[in-house]
Amino acid sequence: MIGKRLRISVKWRWTFVCACILISNLASSAFAIVSITDTAGAGSDFNASYRDLTKQLLLIGIDCEKFSLNYRLESLREPSTKRLRYFLGQEAAASGLMAGAIVDTDQFNKALTNPLNFSPRARQRGNTAVFLGNIIGGSSSLLELASNGLHALKDRRLGFDRKRATQYLVTRTRRFDLLLAERARLLESRSGNARESDLYKAETKVLTALRELIVYEHCRFEMGKTGFRASENIFYGLNVATNAVGATASEFAVKAVKTRKFGGTAGGLSVVAFSMTMASPIVSATGGAMAKKLAAPRMSQELAKVDDYDLAALKSSVQQLQTLVAPNPDKGRTDPAQALLDVYGVNDDIISRQVDSETIWLRRLSQVAVQNTVLAQLIGGAGVARGTLGLVSYYHYSQQPRPALYRAYAGAIAGTAGASLAVGATALGMLADSYYIHHLKSEKRLPEQLLQERIKDLNEVETRVKAL
Repeated sequence: MIGKRLRISVKWRWTFVCACILISNLASSAFAIVSITDTAGAGSDFNASYRDLTKQLLLIGIDCEKFSLNYRLESLREPSTKRLRYFLGQEAAASGLMAGAIVDTDQFNKALTNPLNFSPRARQRGNTAVFLGNIIGGSSSLLELASNGLHALKDRRLGFDRKRATQYLVTRTRRFDLLLAERARLLESRSGNARESDLYKAETKVLTALRELIVYEHCRFEMGKTGFRASENIFYGLNVATNAVGATASEFAVKAVKTRKFGGTAGGLSVVAFSMTMASPIVSATGGAMAKKLAAPRMSQELAKVDDYDLAALKSSVQQLQTLVAPNPDKGRTDPAQALLDVYGVNDDIISRQVDSETIWLRRLSQVAVQNTVLAQLIGGAGVARGTLGLVSYYHYSQQPRPALYRAYAGAIAGTAGASLAVGATALGMLADSYYIHHLKSEKRLPEQLLQERIKDLNEVETRVKAL
């Protein structure tokens, strides 16, 4: 079930930490420069304009980060009963398949000993259980597909759909660019000492990096979200189709108990259904990757997308700025900036825990995705073997009852093994995921918890910046 949660690049997560470093150092450098110029007793108009422009730029950066956090939070949010209801639906479907396979195994075994022990009614009931299991499984996936549609409508109503989120960011980054250009013109009119000049250059680099980071962060997340949603919806859609074919196959199998001519159709549809089971996770993963790739040109058209981000260069710029921002003897001037740095210093632990938690979460998602793909091959392969042996029994040994029964019996055993694996793996997966989520939640390391904590802290940071 964790495999159905949003996948986002681990590399992208580190940009979150960089944004915090950028904002805190920008605030510090801004007030360090003001302190220098005020001590010299000159440029009061320059100082006021410089302070105001830097403050506005920092507030835009905080605003964009808060919007990004809320955007992620809404994307990660899902109905509280989603995991449980999907588990119950898929477990019921697997149980129906297992019940039918067990009945077939038992009946074919009895027929091999004594054909008179064969019970057509028992076989009909077994195939009916398979039919009901397929209906429940398909309905379960259809419900989740509809739930995703409702989630998308809710996001649109809240202003968190792709189009409006991008428009909001475009508006804010354009305002950021205008303020950055205005600040550059202001600095051009200022002739200061060497330290001031170095600070201006270093701060401009970091401000430019902050603007690029805002765009990069949004684009990476939006592309990841697009790919994940596409993959998830494709999987649900294929699961509905697979169960529809399986239900049709079991319906023909019920008829074939009394009318033998339906046996070939039942076996053929069964092979198709289990082949789709094997292909579904591969097709959905491929579709998600393609959707993510196709989202890149669209993002480039809507927003000046940054294809990649040089984190090493960013780190170097930040370190240069940190070196230039030396402690100032005038505590009255540096205290506001130091207070802002203190707030981010406290948050370093929160940010580190978030990156660590989400990195572990992403590794877990990858493991679950691989496990689901492998299990699908085993479960689907067993089903294909069962259907194939049924077809061989029906067409090749139609005039030889005992060889036909042996092959049908072998197919039933394979089907029982596959269905049992599906039941067991679904239950164990649910238990493992529940324990894992409970463990993270108890330590307050769930991505949703850390995002909410970060939003709360950013509100405090914003209040401090406004007061500077």
